[in-house]
Order: sequence, then structure tokens, then C-alpha cells
Amino acid sequence: MHRLYGVTLQAMDRVANPTITARQIHDWVDGNIEARHLLPVLLRKLVHATGHELRRVDFPGYDNAERKGWDGRVEADAATPWIPEGRSGWEFGANKDPRRKADNDYEARLRSVAPAERAECAFVFVTPRNWPGKERWAEGKRSAGDWKEVRALDAGDLEQWLEAEASISARMWFAEKLGLPVDGFETLDACWRRWSKASDPELTPAIFAPSLAAHRDDFEKWLGQPPGRPFTVAADSRDEALAFLSRLFGEDGID
Repeated sequence: MHRLYGVTLQAMDRVANPTITARQIHDWVDGNIEARHLLPVLLRKLVHATGHELRRVDFPGYDNAERKGWDGRVEADAATPWIPEGRSGWEFGANKDPRRKADNDYEARLRSVAPAERAECAFVFVTPRNWPGKERWAEGKRSAGDWKEVRALDAGDLEQWLEAEASISARMWFAEKLGLPVDGFETLDACWRRWSKASDPELTPAIFAPSLAAHRDDFEKWLGQPPGRPFTVAADSRDEALAFLSRLFGEDGID
């Protein structure tokens, strides 16, 4: 007979709080091909977590990270220390020479974006490397008047962005990618990997397709309501319930 387990979603008063330094971010990209596909995921998690009055956030990552055009787009009705107000186009890369990459991306967007659109759009370049000359580069580009605003962010800026209180979800996710020890914490991605790889052959997300179809609407309704009662998932094991939640929050469930 199976035992019924439940996982309850509710706010956590205390979570693990790892420190992620600029040096760790800088070293993360060396010889790590995956980092090039995960950088846009990190940025969109940071934007979602810390942005205010967001109207658009588009940072294709994973297998879709190499598309043409802007690497990222944001529309925000309020500015933050890292996100410009209004429309902004984002370019980024892990190249060892961030200035060269920034110059190439800047010129490419000058050729592809009409002057009228540039006048209403900020240009943001992000490198996970340490770039001591970023402010001088950005100031020189701002003086040209090609864009509404020009910003350059490097590993030091990402360190401070990850340190912001609102960025806890992005920090936890990135700490896991860096292999940092985190006490009492595990992301849903890690829960899914552990549960799905416990069998041979490995389980696929399709196993939860009927359950997702049956409960997605109820979960979306719960998310849209003021905090009140918890949302409980019942399963044959705690790990199975967490694996289901990972799909519910992932591309197969809630966007």
C-alpha cells in the first residue's frame, strides 16, 4: 500500500543565504560552455525578482540562447539600480575581452535599430567578467547620444544585484549552478533531476502531463488570490510531489 505524502506551498520566513562573489562569477564562465546559455536565464531571473512594474521581460536561454537580434528585452515603468525605466535592449557575452564584445554588439544594434527607436530605448551590456573600464566605456557611448541611455554591468554589478534582498530566488538558483554548499535548500530543478534520474531509463516530464492538465488551472487560480490558505500537492512520496511542482512551475506548466 502506498503512503500518501503532501507538500505545502507557503511563504518561508528563513532561507539559506549564500554569498556569491564577483570572482566566482568571473571564474564560472572559464571553460564552461553551459554558462553562455545560462547567463540569460540568470539575468531574467534577476529582472523578474527585482524589477518594478514590468511589462515585458524576454531573455531566451538554454537551447534558445543563440537567436538573432537582441539578447534580451525589458520594458519597465519604474527604474531600479540595474534596470532602466522604459524600454531597454540587452546584449551580453562571456568573452575574455568584454570591451571588444561590447563594441561589436553596440555597432550591430546601431545598424539594426532605427534612430527613432533608439531615442526611446536604453542599451545595456552585461559581462560576467570583471571589467575595470566599463564606466569609461559607457560614458563614452552615452556622450555619442545614440541611445536614450547606455549602461554596462560586469561581475561586480552582478555580485551586488545577487546580494539584493529581493533576488533570493535567483541567488539560490545560481548558487546551485556554481556548486556552492547551501544549508537546508534545494531548487525544484535539482528535485526534478534527483527524482527523474532514480530510474533506468530516466523519467521524462511527459509522466506528469495528465496531472498538469488536470490541476494547472486550479494552481493558477491559487496564485492569483491573496495569501490565505496553502496549496497542497499529494503524492506517493515527497520527492514525487516536488518533481511534480518542478514541472508545474516549468515550461510544461506555469510560465
